Amino acid sequence: MTGGPARLKGRMPHLIAITGGSGSGKSTLAEALLAALPPGRVTLVREDWYYADAGGMPDFDPLAFDFDDVAARDHVLMAAHLISSPIGGGDRATPSLRAR
Repeated sequence: MTGGPARLKGRMPHLIAITGGSGSGKSTLAEALLAALPPGRVTLVREDWYYADAGGMPDFDPLAFDFDDVAARDHVLMAAHLISSPIGGGDRATPSLRAR
């Protein structure tokens, strides 16, 4: 979305979080919502976009690393992007957080 909070004209944005295990249909549901809702009014944010740079960790072993562990993702960066986006009250839309 562009234009920041003023574009919402008094309407509160909604955040829909979809959780579940691997292969449970989260992405399928998110894509269905994206297709069903008005263009330009929906922003899809995938937690998979926020994996920490594990390759830079000392003694990193990709075969042993648990990518499903919550610590494998950079939630600080994800939160910063959400806060700085129009839905968080900011005026910046990072490439991954632009409405589609």
